[in-house]
Amino acid sequence: MFYPDWSQPFNLPLAFLIVSGSLLLALREFVPDTRLSYSKFATNIKRGKTYSGQTNALDCLKISTGYVGYLLAVTYLSCQVPQVSLLSASLGLVLFLSGEYINYYHHRILRNLRKGDSKKYVVGEIITFLAIAIVTQHCMILLLQLGSAGYLAARAYNTREWYKTKFEKIPERACLIPFIF
Repeated sequence: MFYPDWSQPFNLPLAFLIVSGSLLLALREFVPDTRLSYSKFATNIKRGKTYSGQTNALDCLKISTGYVGYLLAVTYLSCQVPQVSLLSASLGLVLFLSGEYINYYHHRILRNLRKGDSKKYVVGEIITFLAIAIVTQHCMILLLQLGSAGYLAARAYNTREWYKTKFEKIPERACLIPFIF
């Protein structure tokens, strides 16, 4: 595991942003007002309305900005690592491709939501985050990935609990990791 040189100008502020941003994002899931999007989506589906796939341009800008910031942070931190072992790079690549395939598969299920029962599944994203941390071998990227995984775990749990209050019958299964959580 690589630990950064804290005397470099961007490392300490970036570490603060990673930790505080990850905590705020995960804690945001416990504030009821942030779950309005679940309500709107589920109400529309319950009424038989098909999902159009359209979204607000400002929302797209916010999401895109977040992804670009995330990409820049990972790139900046990855460049600090002197050398990554072939084993770590290979394991990370396999996990990354597996996580992305799981994401693709479950996004297809969500896309076809109006055609039948769906399952929201974020394990693929967490596997992808783990893969990036393994490949880069940087402690701050590991913190960034753990924060992202914590946010997704909180969101998966809250979504499941919200579904329990809004729908009469939902399948009995774990919200994130099959048979565990």
